[in-house]
Amino acid sequence: MTGAFAEFERAMIRQRVCAGLKTIKGTIAEHGKFTAKSGVVRSRLGRPGISERLANRVRAELALGHGILKVARTVGVGNGTVQKIKRAMV
Repeated sequence: MTGAFAEFERAMIRQRVCAGLKTIKGTIAEHGKFTAKSGVVRSRLGRPGISERLANRVRAELALGHGILKVARTVGVGNGTVQKIKRAMV
């Protein structure tokens, strides 16, 4: 019985999330941007990427032969971001 209630709750949560995403996507299609709950105006969904200036700095550090973890710590970005940039360089 508890499993049925849990499944129902999960379905309700999923419906609310999908409705919210649909609303945001409609706002982006209409205005080209939306305001997040934090008050930040964004032009697309998902995690924000790093600026081109930071990406260039990461590329320069990698070109000098520094390791992924050291570059991530020095520049102040995640090591996954550095790995992605390094993969694109090759």
